[in-house]
Amino acid sequence: MAKNWSRTPVSNADDRRNTQMTYMVGEGEGAEERIDRRPMGKVERFVDPDGNVVSMQIRSLGDSKPLESEQRNRAALHRKGFVEHAKCPIRTGTRHSSEKTARDFSKMPASLAAECKHEIKTMKRVDGVLFADKGCPHIEWLKDSRIEKAKKAYETRNAQIVAAEKRKEVHEKLAEAQATALTELLADRNKSTARKAKDAARPSRRYRRPMRRAIRSTPITIAGSRSTRSRWRSSTRRLLA
Repeated sequence: MAKNWSRTPVSNADDRRNTQMTYMVGEGEGAEERIDRRPMGKVERFVDPDGNVVSMQIRSLGDSKPLESEQRNRAALHRKGFVEHAKCPIRTGTRHSSEKTARDFSKMPASLAAECKHEIKTMKRVDGVLFADKGCPHIEWLKDSRIEKAKKAYETRNAQIVAAEKRKEVHEKLAEAQATALTELLADRNKSTARKAKDAARPSRRYRRPMRRAIRSTPITIAGSRSTRSRWRSSTRRLLA
């Protein structure tokens, strides 16, 4: 355990002043509060290989060799592609801190070739409230470039998942179409069954003419008004039609 002393982050969860920082992102009514939880000791903000701004511990609190630990940890972060967020990579030379970082900055447009004359403060206070601000133009370009690259890599890695989701969507639409078609088919079948039952209740064509003759030749006295007799004749005609 002694050989790993000062090599791993150490935090004291009871000391909130040193383990977290509260700041605002955005401006006006759209600003939102964020809490940056960090290990104790010296902490700096870096742009990681995916374009995120993260807080990384450079050395722990109470380190017996703080300068040596800071140099070692910073070099390790550089090898992984991390770049300081608050420093101009052109003026400080961090654009050549690793092969990955050098490849990323090689794609930077020529309009950003000039170095920044002054360091840009990435945090500012407005009326006593701490707000997160942007880095220099080179750092902002690096962030956007890495985020876009990470997005494309994510889509490539998850192409199978995306294809499976599309297949699932197609199957759901097909099942919905089949259910609709089945419902319409059953409705048509019910209508056909009702029509057949109605036709079965009527006399067949073979017996309609004799029944019509019998009804006409049989004297039937219908009590009631003229409208009643008219309705009876109409119903009889429909029955024998």
